[in-house]
Amino acid sequence: GARQAGQAANQAAQFEAAQLEQNAGQAVAASQRAAEEQRRKSRLLQSRALAVAAASGGGATDPTVSNIISDLEKEGSFRAMLSIYEGEDQARQMRLQAQGRRMSGEAAEYAGNINALSTVLKGGSSMFQRYAFGQTPGATIPTDFNDDSWYLDT
Repeated sequence: GARQAGQAANQAAQFEAAQLEQNAGQAVAASQRAAEEQRRKSRLLQSRALAVAAASGGGATDPTVSNIISDLEKEGSFRAMLSIYEGEDQARQMRLQAQGRRMSGEAAEYAGNINALSTVLKGGSSMFQRYAFGQTPGATIPTDFNDDSWYLDT
């Protein structure tokens, strides 16, 4: 009973930990896709800025246009790195949760084993109290061990 319950709790915790690990990997992958999307948007904005500048008579070498395009590139890079950081942070938290689940599962299994052993020992103690020293069931065990009359001489 207690041993099986502890094992079942450990198996459930191990399964949940494995799911958290898998979710952590998916969070990293999703953040990489989001980062690539940020880079793509940044390239599109840079291209649009250059096209608008050219349509208005400015050129790519104009300092204002160059500064705008450079700022768009920096912003896109920042957002891409931020997406990756957020995914990595989420994955780290999930991995820590997985580690905690594994530890709690192992503790539950250990506690189940201790409870099972405790039950066995209680049963043995009860049997000992009941049938020790050739006494009838329900008799008490001697408590004065200074008196040598309680054991059989051989």
